[in-house]
Amino acid sequence: CFPSAAQVELDSGERVAMSELRIGDAVKTTDKQGEAFYTKVVTFLQREPSHLAKYYTLMTESGAQVTMTESHLIFTKNLQVSSNGLHRRDAVYAARVRPGDYVYVQTPGEDTTHAEKVVGVALGREVGAFAPVTAEGTMLVNGVLVSCFADISDHDLANSLMSPLRSFYSMA
Repeated sequence: CFPSAAQVELDSGERVAMSELRIGDAVKTTDKQGEAFYTKVVTFLQREPSHLAKYYTLMTESGAQVTMTESHLIFTKNLQVSSNGLHRRDAVYAARVRPGDYVYVQTPGEDTTHAEKVVGVALGREVGAFAPVTAEGTMLVNGVLVSCFADISDHDLANSLMSPLRSFYSMA
């Protein structure tokens, strides 16, 4: 989940807080090559504006910050190079991210993401618990690439389990 104040970018270019996000809104995400595009919000797994929760805030070397619950998945750069010469993108629980790990960040004004080093992790409490699910299963929150899922450690599995919902939404 994300707190009320976490922001996403809509296809209009407007940045909105999680508390203002609605089903049907198109939010920015990226593909596996880091190219940005927009994906629709199909549902919320959780939407509790007044819920007080424990959150992890991850801070990168450029100053980007994303705040999420400990069991929410975020994409990190796997430093091992695969057979095609590219680094793999791994989804891990936010609580497992440490300074020195790399997350994917969008530079403002650009349509791609790049791996950026995490320089700090802070724990705190914030208001709101929002878990939007997009058609793609990913989104950029405060410019950082995250999964829409928590509690299940396998992003691809969680995303495939939501396939029937996405199919229903596309027919509506």
